[in-house]
Amino acid sequence: MLRLLEPGEDYSVEPSDSRRPFHPLVNVGLVIRTTGNCVFGAFKGALVGTLIADDEPAKYQRQFSKRIKKGIEADEFEKLYKKVNDAIRVDPSIKKSQKHPPKQHKMYNLKKLTYEERKAKLIECCKLLTLLLMTMRMTTS
Repeated sequence: MLRLLEPGEDYSVEPSDSRRPFHPLVNVGLVIRTTGNCVFGAFKGALVGTLIADDEPAKYQRQFSKRIKKGIEADEFEKLYKKVNDAIRVDPSIKKSQKHPPKQHKMYNLKKLTYEERKAKLIECCKLLTLLLMTMRMTTS
């Protein structure tokens, strides 16, 4: 027997021996019902978020920490969505966000040396090598 729940009404399922005691019916409208469709992902996310908030508050705090820091609770999310949607309808132009430049440029490749720099480096290495060889000859003789 199917019964529609009123908004805000809770439905609890008693433990039973059957494998699936509760079958939710989701009205997805005209959306094509294929495996992995976004509609089912959104439904699952809303369901899991509500269940986690009630059953496992520590896990809820960890997964939704950014929303909690901003003061957005699950009940206020619909209001926030409508507010953002109204703002987009008023001014649909795309605005670039103000991003701060990085403090220090990360450079992973070595700087290429000029011909003169390579030549000077080679001469310096040759001088060190000859100095090393001369000190080895003096210590062995």
